[in-house]
Amino acid sequence: MKRSSLLLIVSALIFAYSCSQIENDVLPNENSEQEMPGYEKGVLSIKVSDNFSEELESLSNDLGEVTIASVKSMESIHSQLDIISMVRIFPPAGKFEKRTKEADLHKWYRVEFNKNLSLTKAYDLIDQLDEVEIIEFTPEIQPIRSQAVILDNSEDKSSQSMI
Repeated sequence: MKRSSLLLIVSALIFAYSCSQIENDVLPNENSEQEMPGYEKGVLSIKVSDNFSEELESLSNDLGEVTIASVKSMESIHSQLDIISMVRIFPPAGKFEKRTKEADLHKWYRVEFNKNLSLTKAYDLIDQLDEVEIIEFTPEIQPIRSQAVILDNSEDKSSQSMI
């Protein structure tokens, strides 16, 4: 009984200590311009507020591509980021658009900007906008490397007998 109580206390302490550790691997430090290996340069995914999503929807085409110059609230960061494009991640879904909106998928946009600007600097600039609820880095997609193996299944035809 004593042993199991001691084990329980030790595991609770280990658990409490591990939960208190803040992993700051992905979040940028204030005023930092560090490199973000493993993430696509010049691209951030953002989730916007309800009102802002309606504004963006009115300024976008059928594919969900937003005309950046028309977005008033982004004027302050547009020139600093040198935004190339802003597109809905989940494009308009036609007859299924109601479901898309119920799941808040219509609020997610992919923002492409100057690749020479660090991701952390871009994160800080976009984070200044009240209309943006969530900002995420886009992981680089690494192709799986494989080699083709050629199997030689041919046998010596002269040694085979015909039946």
